[in-house]
Amino acid sequence: MTRAVAVLLRVGVAAVVAAGASERLAAQRPEESNPGRTRLGPLGLTPTVSISAGFDNNVFNEQEDPKEDNVLLANPQLQTWLRAGRAALTVNTVAPIAYFQRYSDQSSVGVRSQVQMDFDINRFRPYINQTYVNSQERTSPEIDTRPRRMEQIVGAGTNIDVFSRLTLTVGAQYSASSFETDAFFENVNLAEALNRKGETVTVSLRYPLTSLTRLVLTAERLTERFEFQAARDSDTLRVMPGIELDALALIKGRAFVGYRKFNIVNSDSPEFTGLVSSVDLTSSPWSTGQLSASVRRDVNYSFEPRYPYFVLNSVGASVTQVVRTRLRLNAYGDRQQLDYRQVGAFETATEGARDADRVYTYGAGVQFQLRPTLGVRVAFDTSRRMSGLVRREYQGTRIFTSVVYGS
Repeated sequence: MTRAVAVLLRVGVAAVVAAGASERLAAQRPEESNPGRTRLGPLGLTPTVSISAGFDNNVFNEQEDPKEDNVLLANPQLQTWLRAGRAALTVNTVAPIAYFQRYSDQSSVGVRSQVQMDFDINRFRPYINQTYVNSQERTSPEIDTRPRRMEQIVGAGTNIDVFSRLTLTVGAQYSASSFETDAFFENVNLAEALNRKGETVTVSLRYPLTSLTRLVLTAERLTERFEFQAARDSDTLRVMPGIELDALALIKGRAFVGYRKFNIVNSDSPEFTGLVSSVDLTSSPWSTGQLSASVRRDVNYSFEPRYPYFVLNSVGASVTQVVRTRLRLNAYGDRQQLDYRQVGAFETATEGARDADRVYTYGAGVQFQLRPTLGVRVAFDTSRRMSGLVRREYQGTRIFTSVVYGS
């Protein structure tokens, strides 16, 4: 697997170099419209930022003696787009900032960046990309602290027009995820439990059913190896048929439902074989409103030694209503169920498998648009987790006022 990923990455880099050479020889295509709000020659920039001040009545998601705090959040983001002939560069950078007045150890400054270079060489469209994350935000619905996490993803591949209406995509990706060595949650060292590296090879076919609809079939082979706990090493085979709907369609977004075989290599943990899904759809059934829905089902690693992974089932929905030209109302809800899978050696006559955790989140907000790119929003949400373990249960509410530029 390592050799396969290395070969595909070299192919991607070679394709990039070849594209650069062909760019100097090929006729220039007409420059496409730049999506950036601000344009500096061939460079397009779209800055956005939100600044929120509010109150959290359960900072650590605790069942007993919850801790309250005043919180200030900032989320500056910059999207950069550059096109030169047959080459296009896209960069998206976000720097989330959090300040807690009382619990200063929860304050943080992070960065998330995505860089992609695309080339267009007749029937071949190679790409190479990189994602970098250095963040101190919650990483999953089961970890209630905010540990520092680093992630690096590098990928390469190419799109190939096999026929006039059929596109083949072949790609490879390498990832590394790690926590700081002193990151603990419930007496578990998160670095020792979850630090890992992964290699993925993906093959996809896309067929345009209409001008706004594409049928997609994706097959993926993933291997993940843990730095400190080889008993968690896993192999995955995933096949996901689905549909992609253009932003101009009556219903837009994507919907994939397929099959995953997830096997932990060096353990007697039960393997997962079954249905997985990833659905995000949005529609505007009336002129002044919008409905969105999401469905997720997939495997996630757990920090707990007894439960190496859980199956996450998530369903969410939101509705937005424009009351007046500048006034929007929004309400949303989400339900997550964490079905834990237990290591066989831990099963005893007195303690069976753990019940599933369930997390419910509801919220609402109102936003007043001062200008086309400047808005003020007031929102609240409440979350509750129910669990077979009393210490894992909690309920909390957050209220925030935000100024949003670029919305």
